[in-house]
Amino acid sequence: MFAAPREALPPIRGLNDAEEDAVRAVVIAPNGNPKDTDARKIAYLEKYAPEFKRQLEQVRNGQADPLPRGARNSHRFVKRVEDTEWRALDSAEGQMILTEWNVAGSDGKYPVVCVP
Repeated sequence: MFAAPREALPPIRGLNDAEEDAVRAVVIAPNGNPKDTDARKIAYLEKYAPEFKRQLEQVRNGQADPLPRGARNSHRFVKRVEDTEWRALDSAEGQMILTEWNVAGSDGKYPVVCVP
């Protein structure tokens, strides 16, 4: 894992070569304490479809209009670390992956997202 700007649109160039194969890892602290680095874990991974990534870059450069909010999620994909398949964010499976980690532990504390 490595830190990259939040504005980076995954997949981005990884550390080992020029290939765009690095995706966003949403890291959480299940115990609610983001300073406890030993307790951190990856909640899910995220990437964008190539055509959506190009469109977002064009929007940033003022060369295109943004897609309607509802249309964006079919071009964003998520998966658990152990999954082999990516799921569209607008699918039932994608929504489950996006939210299943956000449950209170036995101590009543909710996980928090960690930022670099």
